[in-house]
Amino acid sequence: MVGHSNLNPEWVNYILGKEKYQDLDESVYGSLFIVTIHPNGDRTSQVLYFD
Repeated sequence: MVGHSNLNPEWVNYILGKEKYQDLDESVYGSLFIVTIHPNGDRTSQVLYFD
C-alpha cells in the first residue's frame, strides 16, 4: 500500500490492533512499513527508512 505520511502509520496501527506508530513528519520520505500476519494470528511489524 502506498500512502501519505499520516495514513500509513494509521493503517499499520489498525492492522496491528495497537498504537505503535505516530504520524510521520512531512519531510520524511522513503519509509517502508512491513507488516507480517503469522499463521497463528500474531502480527509483527518493522519500518525501513530509505534516503
